[in-house]
Amino acid sequence: MQITHLNMNLKGDSAGIIDPELEGKLDIAEAERMIRVALLCTNMSPTLRPNMSEVVKMLQGETEIKQSISDPSVYGDDLHFKAT
Repeated sequence: MQITHLNMNLKGDSAGIIDPELEGKLDIAEAERMIRVALLCTNMSPTLRPNMSEVVKMLQGETEIKQSISDPSVYGDDLHFKAT
């Protein structure tokens, strides 16, 4: 996943990171919720990451998803994602 994809999601345009073949088979709002929670869980600052009970509530739609997602571009070129 490239930083540009993360930036798209932060601006509300998740269409660029959801597989087009899933169109009509996927609840877009649910997919966006999962993406936003995943970004919170991988925040560079451990204190900004939700605990598991918060994650479950956010995924179930019982709790608002925090808006404190850090913009990945603030980390410059030091933030790279690699498949293992």
